[in-house]
Amino acid sequence: MTKEQHIENYLKAEYQVFDKELTTSIKIGINNPQLNSFLKASNHNTWAFITAWNPYSLNETTDTENHSRNQTLLEDLNVQDIQVISGKGIDPSGEYSGEDSFLITGISRDDAIQLGQKYQQNAIVFGEIYKNPELIWTRD
Repeated sequence: MTKEQHIENYLKAEYQVFDKELTTSIKIGINNPQLNSFLKASNHNTWAFITAWNPYSLNETTDTENHSRNQTLLEDLNVQDIQVISGKGIDPSGEYSGEDSFLITGISRDDAIQLGQKYQQNAIVFGEIYKNPELIWTRD
């Protein structure tokens, strides 16, 4: 799959967050009032949506391996002064299975990109309060 095809898929995806504090669906390029309110209440201005599943979208890892990779990502996140909420990246067409992910609030853009690169992700979703979420390509 080409970079352009990956980007097209990521732009169509829904990034769902489900927690007692916040349940919402994030779309790239579309401002999310629920997320803005949550960020304001938690005194954070930035966020990222990241997974460790399916490195470089090669579909070479098993569900067990993907769960293990996400657990390692969660352990990395738990040592930082940020908030982490479970989520899932969803393909609305159903062609691709969903990927367990995390909404991370209070993370810098650079730190989010570094995490995406560390966990071999093509891209991450990053946002700032009151601004539209953006897709950031993390591969060279």
